Amino acid sequence: MAAPARLLRSIDIEVTYAIPRSTQYHYMKTNPAFPKPIRISPRCVRFKADEIEAFIASRREPAPAA
Repeated sequence: MAAPARLLRSIDIEVTYAIPRSTQYHYMKTNPAFPKPIRISPRCVRFKADEIEAFIASRREPAPAA
């Protein structure tokens, strides 16, 4: 049996990955690559940690060749 996905609150993303909440909301509206939130209740959403990590990894630029 697979381990359950770790779910993050918006504040968790802000603290752990240094992505401010305003930037998260901007990405949700304008960037289709940003993970879709999971609605827990009408006022509660969470994000899958592995999807957030994959999004951040995809945005990293390779270091320029010296």
